[in-house]
Amino acid sequence: MQNMAPPRVREQGAPTYQLVIREVFDRLPEREQLYAHYLSKAAWDGTGVLIRQVSSEANGIFDFIIELYNSYGGQWATCVKDGDVTEQELSAFLDYAALFLTNLGNYFVSVVP
Repeated sequence: MQNMAPPRVREQGAPTYQLVIREVFDRLPEREQLYAHYLSKAAWDGTGVLIRQVSSEANGIFDFIIELYNSYGGQWATCVKDGDVTEQELSAFLDYAALFLTNLGNYFVSVVP
């Protein structure tokens, strides 16, 4: 039996970057903007289908991350200011959430070619 690689864990505090595409999107012709919009919408809508196939817990974790994001309006520092969590706890959660959303599930597999 082949040895399984340990779960991939994102280095705590690894940098993340927001993709800023407004300027590029605005330069597209209207037809391409509509295409990009509906393609993105289809991908987002299909996320739930993929997540349900990963594990029985994945859908609940996804809903929790999105609900938490919406409740803070994406302003994560607010939960530290309000005293709900420490900066360390927030950082650990955001690292986990980023890894979860990147993999669309709670099973993280390293594939070595």
